[in-house]
Amino acid sequence: MIITFGRRPHMHASPSHHLPKHYSFDIHRYPNNRRQRDLQQQAPFSPPRRPERHTSSTTSSSRTAAVAATPFRVVAFREDPDKLKSDGTAAPSAGSSSKGSHKDGSLGGCFASSDDGSRRPRSHVPPIRRGGTEPQLYKEPAHLPPSPRTSTVAMVLGGGESDRRLFPLTEKRALPAVPVGGSYRLIDIPLSNCLHSTINKIYVLTQYNSQSLNRYITRTYGFGDGVPLGGDGFVEVLATTQYPGASRWPEGNADAVRLMSWVLENPKLRRIKHVLILPADQLYRANFEDLVTYHQEQRALVTVVTHPAKENQVADLGVLRVDPDTMEMVDYMEKPRGHREREAFRLNGELSHRLADGAPFLASCGIYVFDKQFLLRLLRENPRAHNFGADVLPLVSEGAKVERRQQQQRQKEGRAEGWRRGGAKEDADNTLRGAEAAAGIAVDGDVPYRVLTWRLHGYWADVGSSLRTFMDSNLDCCLRSPGSDSPFDQFAYHDLVLTGALALPPTDMLGCHITRSAISPGGRISGATISGSLVGPRAVIGPGALIRDSVLMGADYYEEDMESTYENTDESGLNATPSLRRGLPPPACTAAASGPPLPAMGIGAGSIVEGALIDKNARIGKNCTITNRAGIWEAMDRVGMGLCIREGVPIVTKSAVLYDGTEL
Repeated sequence: MIITFGRRPHMHASPSHHLPKHYSFDIHRYPNNRRQRDLQQQAPFSPPRRPERHTSSTTSSSRTAAVAATPFRVVAFREDPDKLKSDGTAAPSAGSSSKGSHKDGSLGGCFASSDDGSRRPRSHVPPIRRGGTEPQLYKEPAHLPPSPRTSTVAMVLGGGESDRRLFPLTEKRALPAVPVGGSYRLIDIPLSNCLHSTINKIYVLTQYNSQSLNRYITRTYGFGDGVPLGGDGFVEVLATTQYPGASRWPEGNADAVRLMSWVLENPKLRRIKHVLILPADQLYRANFEDLVTYHQEQRALVTVVTHPAKENQVADLGVLRVDPDTMEMVDYMEKPRGHREREAFRLNGELSHRLADGAPFLASCGIYVFDKQFLLRLLRENPRAHNFGADVLPLVSEGAKVERRQQQQRQKEGRAEGWRRGGAKEDADNTLRGAEAAAGIAVDGDVPYRVLTWRLHGYWADVGSSLRTFMDSNLDCCLRSPGSDSPFDQFAYHDLVLTGALALPPTDMLGCHITRSAISPGGRISGATISGSLVGPRAVIGPGALIRDSVLMGADYYEEDMESTYENTDESGLNATPSLRRGLPPPACTAAASGPPLPAMGIGAGSIVEGALIDKNARIGKNCTITNRAGIWEAMDRVGMGLCIREGVPIVTKSAVLYDGTEL
């Protein structure tokens, strides 16, 4: 079967005789059995000839097999434009035959002449455009922009020894391991945002007291039953260490990245082009895939994530001034204290509504996207830059200018090299511009290597700045109205915060009165009144207890699980189990050698907890009162007993013991 577009071939002549310039493709029937497959393999790929007359001895089955084995061939061609006249008729050539044209000189095939002399298609098949004889095939671009999944690695900053703003919560754990939102940890926020944004190559830099953080990351994001990372993804902990190339401890978050820069130079990460710097003490929801895509499209060296800031927040944040047209960072200052320093960064009425939703300042979130080579070079050339906000960010603008001048010089040298090779100046410029554009390098008219800003919309809180902010953010995030932009919004099912699986039963509640509160699984609450509070997993609250506007972090284990560890032990503890030697307190039924028996884990009957923060594994006896009715701002004299007040928040430290009748 031959389908031709253009001139009709004569039946007595070969199609190739009239179609000197054509292209074709074969359409094969699907082989139904082995016989048909064998016939197709033996049949030549050529247009079938007219079948010969069969004798009477030929059976119908053989004819059917021959037809089934014959492939279809679709032949199409385009007329040579050089052989066409200006009026569309064929130009006669010497020695050419008139068999392929009509007597009136018009082209045969898919065109026919009408009475008025106009030309119309002979069939409903649209004519092929006049042009070259070769088919125009689609070609993939030579240089596609890399996807954020393959070109980006995230580095989560775990905090150092000097980062004790949440003391005493960070007394026995690292800052990213602090529980937040009931069943989560602070480290879950940046990791969840990365994994939801298809960024699955993540390093966590730990510097101080990181044992609990390492255990949590291994169990939650490790291989096996942990959170699925997909493909070649990983979440690795880079603990601070000393080696011949760095025989000292880091002095800041940027210094920690500098000491671990050998990881970024690993050949396995040779395809990594961007480094995403993330703090581990913030609550937010962000699409980092859009952030990295914006960074790539704008060809920026550094992109700073910004968020509106109020007047009372500026003292703890870094503020910046941007160009409203290009969103390029113009100036930056870390934690301005004086009135004159703040006024230099205050937004006027129009810019305030346009850039900061009416807020007077635009602050940095501490989230950055760096070009990998630029970051390594910047840290190597500035060994005294220890922190990103205070030391590195003020240097990036000048570094971007130097990088821009170097790139312009390389472009000039490339054009000069093209001229020296004998090419014309215009041709050399056009060739170089095309190569630069294909490789993602800016050409004349573009301004690459800038320091840009990217606005983070929605909820954002720096909970690591102070205990009061941590307390308010916990209550605000978990108890907001439906449809809010909170990271813990249960209605945002597609962006839920990822965490480790808790194999716990639902909380057992009997005779309770609970209003506007969040209760984690595994708890036991009997006859208590809870209002505007957050209750963590495995929390035990006795009858008659009153909990109001407080955060209870729960417990790491049930007390019944520890009873077997105290069996068959003597008073000296020589035969004690390893759990007792680690310092775990005995159960409530076991009396101490000297003093009253220890209260049970949890909050005892009749106790009052108002506006307080109760850390994990705390034991609060009966009829205790933990409030700050006197309005004390700071009290650390009883921290050894497990009680303190910081920024007006009464705190019961981890594994603290408060006997019956204790008041704060």
